[in-house]
Amino acid sequence: MVVVEGATERAALQQTDVATQCFMLGFSMHPKVVGKPGHKGGVRSFQRVLPEILALLKQEPQAKVSTLFDFYALPLAEWPGYPQSAASPPAQAVVQIETGMAAVVAASLPNLFPGRFVPYVQLFEFEALLFADPSAMAQTFGNPALQQSFANIVATCGGCEAIDGGPTTAPSKRVEALFPPYKKGGSLNAHAPLILGKIARENWQQLLDGCPRFAQWLHQLAT
Repeated sequence: MVVVEGATERAALQQTDVATQCFMLGFSMHPKVVGKPGHKGGVRSFQRVLPEILALLKQEPQAKVSTLFDFYALPLAEWPGYPQSAASPPAQAVVQIETGMAAVVAASLPNLFPGRFVPYVQLFEFEALLFADPSAMAQTFGNPALQQSFANIVATCGGCEAIDGGPTTAPSKRVEALFPPYKKGGSLNAHAPLILGKIARENWQQLLDGCPRFAQWLHQLAT
């Protein structure tokens, strides 16, 4: 059970070949969008998320419960691990936030079996995963010339998960700058699920190699 920000993440994790790959790893992914039906995504306060995490842990005693939230634009003051995370480099800050989340959940459920809650925060944004295969991005957008531009971004930043969280340089903003019609969306016809599904189907190992934090998360869910 994975608490996610919006319909895009739900579609990409549950209705594409990502789900098939997870099944091959030994588990099935069941995303649940934060908030009421029709919620358009985005997570503000951890206190808004916590009741849903606790409810899933109680309702699904045989399942692991996890999260998938973007570090980009996350209001650190509203999350466990602050103020330590606010002064730390991003790669360290996400670990501090995840550790803080786990501590709050454990305190709320003292009898929680260790390892059932697996907090995960994506560096820096869900779209970072798409950059694992610039060719898949360019093909989906119908513009092969964009492949090199996407590859250059990865090389310049030092990796997919190192593409920063600036208001104009976050992964989604970089995609939109090169391909303005980009549609994140929540349907299978939106670009993000299409691209991630294509990568999962054709270049799964490339995704895992290019996004080691994401790969580590899946390993935690599988073990």
